Amino acid sequence: VRIEDVTESGRIREMDAVPLQPMPAIGLEQRDLPTEVEQGFGEEASSDEAQRCYQCHFKFEIDTDKCIYCDWCIKAKPRPECILRIKELHHDEEGKVVGWEIAEEQDDVNMVWINQEDCIRCGACVDACPVDAIGIQRVSLITEALDI
Repeated sequence: VRIEDVTESGRIREMDAVPLQPMPAIGLEQRDLPTEVEQGFGEEASSDEAQRCYQCHFKFEIDTDKCIYCDWCIKAKPRPECILRIKELHHDEEGKVVGWEIAEEQDDVNMVWINQEDCIRCGACVDACPVDAIGIQRVSLITEALDI
């Protein structure tokens, strides 16, 4: 796995407006056990569907040492749960976040956190942050040997 810092994801807001493409399927009268029901996308529908990609290989993260808790990223967020004021994060034995406790009061906020499951990688938080506390990393799976 290669992780590298980048300045932007390349995602544009218009990508959020691309509707889910209906999967072509054969009619009920043509269906039987060995027949594939879903027929797959044509070239144009495949291209349209690919534009819906949420670019999961980009990870947006807030540097808690830089964050000044101004809430500008919270105000800029496009989805209710993508950036949260957190009292406590809960991790499994491998260190993966498995839950969190929302800070109800400002005094309870221990961090402002980007929920990777809900983040659509739009970059609105990066643009809003006045202290450049939000970084973007590209995560790539490397399948060939690297010269080290």
